[in-house]
Amino acid sequence: MRNCHYLRTKEVLVMMTIAFILVGVIGVASVILTLSLAGKSDENYTASTKGNLSRLTWIYIALAVILVGGLGLYLKFVYY
Repeated sequence: MRNCHYLRTKEVLVMMTIAFILVGVIGVASVILTLSLAGKSDENYTASTKGNLSRLTWIYIALAVILVGGLGLYLKFVYY
């Protein structure tokens, strides 16, 4: 069995690509599920949680910006 330190660069890039794809799929699924569940409630609950939903949406937007920035930094240091 090979040691993790001796993995070739191509194998590491494939593993990181798979990891980024999984993170993206989980992120998109969480946004879709959050928005779909937010629309299924009674009238009073919907009115009281409208502010929470907008704050949660801003959290998702901020997280997406941070993740894209992190991915950019990762690609910069790996490829250059």
